[in-house]
Amino acid sequence: MEVRHDRDEYEGKLSDLIAIVHDTLARRWKTLALIAAAVFLASIALAFTMPPRYEAVARVQIDPSRNPLTTKSVQRDDQLSPEAIETEVSVINSLDLARKVVAKLKLENDPEFSKGLDNQPTMSPEERSVVVANQVLADLSVGREKLTYIIAISMRSRDAQKAAMIANAFADLYLETKVDMMAGTARSQVQWFRARLDKLQNEVRDADAKLAQYRATTGIVGNTTTGGGGAGTIADQQVGPLSAQLAVAEADAAATQATLSAAEAQAARGGLDAVAEVRSSPVVADLRRQRADLLRTIGEIQARYGD
Repeated sequence: MEVRHDRDEYEGKLSDLIAIVHDTLARRWKTLALIAAAVFLASIALAFTMPPRYEAVARVQIDPSRNPLTTKSVQRDDQLSPEAIETEVSVINSLDLARKVVAKLKLENDPEFSKGLDNQPTMSPEERSVVVANQVLADLSVGREKLTYIIAISMRSRDAQKAAMIANAFADLYLETKVDMMAGTARSQVQWFRARLDKLQNEVRDADAKLAQYRATTGIVGNTTTGGGGAGTIADQQVGPLSAQLAVAEADAAATQATLSAAEAQAARGGLDAVAEVRSSPVVADLRRQRADLLRTIGEIQARYGD
């Protein structure tokens, strides 16, 4: 009986509460409706007064198989590891690259990113560039798309064209940085091969001198084989392989010198792009194709949104 009494008491209180709420709504429904309408109109007004925000996305594909400096599959796998891709994301999202974008697009005086900086006349151009670059990075989002080898560069701005321009600038400068890095590596390899060639030339000269001294000491003149076509003496057997190695070394040195001279001549006439190895490089061709795609995308955005 006590349980039933508690239940009846609870139901009675619930009924009283429902009645109170119903009476309040019946008396104050006009006030509540006015408040709801005011909030709704204020939200609409705020939405119309807020400046629009646009987001542009540029995508960059990482493909080490197109890198002519990567010759082993192990190296390609290392460059496609999650850690390596996150490293590339950090490079794109770095302050150094952002400052290059700011300098390229002249964003130091852009009101969207330099608001309040004009009131600080003591700020140096270096400090201003850093502050504006940080403002740009605040609206930038860089990340890997799921489990692909594509990095998405997203930029938000009040102007759609500006957002696309900044996103494409980050992609272009990142690709230029990678190309410069590979070109620097190629130059380092050329210097190494040149040093190696000089060393081989010195070894060839030393070998020639030793061979001449040996021939003079032993009295060997002309053909070192016996007239009967036999194996010859022990000295002949030692000189024969040395002569063959000398010939191979001289041929390799001549071929390497010819390749180096041709590359230097081509670079002197038309820059690095005139070198045959650079023109035939699939990496450079792919970068040019990506640049053409980016330029076409910029044209489509300009045609769609106008100035």
